[in-house]
Amino acid sequence: FYNPLACSFETLNRAHSKNYINDIKNKTLDENAIKKIGFPLVDSVVQRSLVATGGTVLASKLALNYGIACHVGGGTHHAHHDYGFGFCVFNDLAYTALNLIEEDHVKSVLILDADVHQGDGTIDICQSHPSIYTCSIHSESNFPFEKKQGWLDMSIPAGSNDDHYLTQINQILKEIDNRISPDIVLYDAGIDIFKEDGLGNLNISRKGII
Repeated sequence: FYNPLACSFETLNRAHSKNYINDIKNKTLDENAIKKIGFPLVDSVVQRSLVATGGTVLASKLALNYGIACHVGGGTHHAHHDYGFGFCVFNDLAYTALNLIEEDHVKSVLILDADVHQGDGTIDICQSHPSIYTCSIHSESNFPFEKKQGWLDMSIPAGSNDDHYLTQINQILKEIDNRISPDIVLYDAGIDIFKEDGLGNLNISRKGII
């Protein structure tokens, strides 16, 4: 078990605009932008967002050393370059991918996102970077309703069960394997595909998730 530190302004600026970072840190974001995020901009939210984002970088560096590492505070894939969205302040996945490459830890990164919602912010930040591959496997009819075009996307029909979902997952993993060999995979584990999740609309069982 490791405790992450808050990420620095310099490294965060690789994924987010200076004005947006300053508005978050100084709590000067306008009311409409705060509504877009979905919760009040208070000290605890600012600190949590900085530490959780730093945690994904820490987990990725541990994974490079040990083969695998897990981080319980990440997955904030709706945050875009210059605004937060959908309960996400900073985009830890895009931030981590950019910093791993910038600091020469890896040459290429696959961001494999299996959240029930598309990782639109991750796509927005990473789409112009040739060595970051975004793959989002999500419900076709759930938030965000304006979908982005990533490197590889798969929309799953609402109500899909284990058999259909796992068949699609296997197909997309084979396609990835045939096309790229990334140095690291950042996997966003979408537990909200669970059939009893209040905001999801897929019908995946506990066994299916495992």
